[in-house]
Amino acid sequence: MTQPIMIHRFLPLLLVAGVAILATAKPISRNDLESAYPVKEDLTRERFAELLRLLPTFTDIFKHVIFPKEFIAFLRTISNDDYEAIKYAFEIVQEDPDIVNLVKRMEEKFPEIHERFMVAVKNFSKRWDALSLDARRSLVTAVFLRYRLQNAMEFLRIMAPHEYYRSIPQDVVAEIDELFPKLSTTVKMLHEEFDVSSDEQAKIKEVVDLLLACEDLTANKCGAYKKALESGNSQDVIPFLGNFTF
Repeated sequence: MTQPIMIHRFLPLLLVAGVAILATAKPISRNDLESAYPVKEDLTRERFAELLRLLPTFTDIFKHVIFPKEFIAFLRTISNDDYEAIKYAFEIVQEDPDIVNLVKRMEEKFPEIHERFMVAVKNFSKRWDALSLDARRSLVTAVFLRYRLQNAMEFLRIMAPHEYYRSIPQDVVAEIDELFPKLSTTVKMLHEEFDVSSDEQAKIKEVVDLLLACEDLTANKCGAYKKALESGNSQDVIPFLGNFTF
């Protein structure tokens, strides 16, 4: 997309996914909310009503884990009046998972919910911009690593970020956890689900190092990554936000 609507603000991957999670979570129980996964079916009004009923539980769970407070507040504004907007977002993601494209199309089609979302983005961006340069650069790298791995197998998508996270100084990790609650704890918990040998860890580290080396600035948006890494600025992350990966 040549002119993303968020050119002056960072569009945080995880929080845009909040809308999609609402549209794709299987609404049965608290446990289902904790492990919400996508399903390939239409978002009917009945299903949307059930999701709204479960939304308070969802936000209560995730306000303490990963989701920044600004986007929890946004999710809590979603009501029955937003059915058509959320259904539209769900349909777009099925056709084209590009994050920035989704938000641009939402602005054009449903400006009211887009405006509410942008309030969350603006407030989140203020906290992003208040982080130390080291913390912002670590987040830039994490977003880029996810972009490079968005089509990789699940094991690598999970383990590579964990391997990178291990290299971040603890004081920087603490800063990031202020923005994304308990992110470091969540990453460690995901890692514990896999029995990873020392040889596998070494191979994963090699992959991470190779992806982040970015020797060819014309390939894989490496030029954009290097620019963002140098500045630490939130808006420089937009070119490699990539797609939704559930």
